[in-house]
This record gives sequence, C-alpha cells and structure tokens, in this order.
Amino acid sequence: MIISDLKHFKSEKFPKVIEEVLSHLMDTNFLEKDAGTYQLDGDQVFVMVQDIKTKAKSEMRLEAHNRYIDIQYIVKGEELFGFCRRNNGEVVDEDLLVERDIIFFKDRLDEINIVVKEGQFVIFYPNDLHRPWCYVDQPKDIRKVVVKVHVDLLKD
Repeated sequence: MIISDLKHFKSEKFPKVIEEVLSHLMDTNFLEKDAGTYQLDGDQVFVMVQDIKTKAKSEMRLEAHNRYIDIQYIVKGEELFGFCRRNNGEVVDEDLLVERDIIFFKDRLDEINIVVKEGQFVIFYPNDLHRPWCYVDQPKDIRKVVVKVHVDLLKD
C-alpha cells in the first residue's frame, strides 16, 4: 500500500504505468466528468468515477483483488480505509474473484485506519486488504476515482 498526494507524485518514483495513470489523474478535471467507467487501455487500465456516500466502517467489508491493483484518488471529500496485509490465514466471506476480481474477508484484528483526504491517492496491491467507503466522523457525499491497473503491466 502506498499513500501520497497527487500534487507531489512527480518527486516520487513509480513504475511507468502508474506514473502515466497519476499524470492522467492530475490532468483531468473529474468534477466535470460524469460518474461511470472509462477505458484508458482496454481492460488493462480503466477508470471508475464514483459518487458515493461514505458509511460506517462496520457496514463495509475487507476486500482484495488478484488481477488488478487499485489506485484510489479522492476528488472531493475524505474517506477512511481499513487496511491490513494478506497473510493467507484470512477467513473468506465471499469469493467473487472469477466474476469480478474481488474477494471479501471477515474482519481482522490487525486492521488499521487510514484517512485519505481530497487530492490524495492510495494504491492497493493484491496483498493489501482494504475496507473502502468508510466515513471519518459522519456519512458524507464524496467523489472518488478508482483506477484499475492489471498486474501484468507491472512486470518487467
């Protein structure tokens, strides 16, 4: 997992495909885009613009993905994420990896909270369990962009 600020990403080193995605996020006014899914590179890289109301952490589930990494960018508002690393001892709650590349897990005791604010992004790799869409202090409407990057694009 990586958390950073979009304004300063160029001073950090990322794989080329992630730098391209971050440049796209920086150069696009997502307040003017309609919510929905947009392809950047077919099914290898695509963007989901989402308008959501954050929820209580207890209402959301830990999740992970195997084929894609998530780059989650907060356009408006703030979002609390639960986070912990996969340890292969997790208890599966629902497995939708084949259909949707998502697997949900039962709660973990070692989960920590991370608050991502407007203008910041977080990158979740396949070994990063994350609980998105949680509110910080009360439910709020937020706009976020989730970019899915196929893991094969990160291989040398």
